[in-house]
Amino acid sequence: GDGESSVCLSNRQTVWAAAATPNEGFVGLPDGSIVDAEGYLWNAVWRGGQAPGYIQRIDPESGQVVSTVTLPDDDSTTQTTCCCFGGPDLDILFISSASEGAASKEPYAGSIYA
Repeated sequence: GDGESSVCLSNRQTVWAAAATPNEGFVGLPDGSIVDAEGYLWNAVWRGGQAPGYIQRIDPESGQVVSTVTLPDDDSTTQTTCCCFGGPDLDILFISSASEGAASKEPYAGSIYA
């Protein structure tokens, strides 16, 4: 072959679903996600104007949010886009954000946090 391989995904299942309305305790849209070494889902929450931006760590068995990492600038970054682990021991959480239409009122929009 040409060095490419294909993978067939199976056993599709929902781990967590965002609430349908803000009254159900969730404001925003799920955005970029990763899975850590323990199998937990880390999901960036795009809040588009509803500060603060944050990342949720979700238990894959129960679907419960077990921790939340809130961005430090309270009202300045609402468009959290994704996260990843880095550093020599993969123990630093890097969080990216966007500045789509927010640069004038969110001075740190588009920044990367660690």
